Amino acid sequence: TGADLRETYLYGINLESAILHQTNLEWVNLNQSNLKNATVTEANLKTVFATYASWEGIVLDSSMLVDIKLTGAKLANSSWKSTDIEGGDLNQTSLETATLDSIHAVNLVDCPDALPEGWQCVGNHILGESADWSGAVLNGFDLEGISLHGVSLTNVEAVGLLSCPSTLPDEWACIGDDLVGPTASLNGADLSNENLSGMNLFEVDFSGANLLGVDWTNAICPDGMDASSVGGTCCGNLNDATPGAGCP
Repeated sequence: TGADLRETYLYGINLESAILHQTNLEWVNLNQSNLKNATVTEANLKTVFATYASWEGIVLDSSMLVDIKLTGAKLANSSWKSTDIEGGDLNQTSLETATLDSIHAVNLVDCPDALPEGWQCVGNHILGESADWSGAVLNGFDLEGISLHGVSLTNVEAVGLLSCPSTLPDEWACIGDDLVGPTASLNGADLSNENLSGMNLFEVDFSGANLLGVDWTNAICPDGMDASSVGGTCCGNLNDATPGAGCP
């Protein structure tokens, strides 16, 4: 517990049923390792190499697995509760019998071959009822028929969609072909003549966006001000973002 094993070479190591709570394993080589039924909670596995590893029954709850390489790993009955695997490579893996809850699995190098019922991989982002899509880049995606209700969309960038999702969380909307809601990244979006009235635009990034003719009536601006109290426009309250057009 709490050990610092950064950059250690542990190729093929047998750690079956080990308890590695809050262990720092960043940049560790765990290729072909055996962590069956191990408890690896609140641990740092950033940029770990664990290809063709035997990790059946492993508990990875609340751990960081950003940019991990898991190609060909065996992950049956593993647990991924509040696990962050952004940018990870799950090629040739199966999570069909895994437990997924509030998993942050976006911008993956490759999706797993199978997921539990009710879960799917959409454009290299794992999606389910409790998924966390914070920071996902969805520009140009076709989200037709996809429900994002209950999904965390903090800092999501979804500009120029081919189709809008069927449902969205509260305070979010598909405006034109862009997802708009609090903290959204709308870099370069064309919002000319769109109606943003009454929307919560807190901490939205409008850098490079076309804002010509936007209706800001009663909108909450990116800096938290109500547009009705600052001249009926958010142009002066964009948290220093510089739009492409529409604001002097």
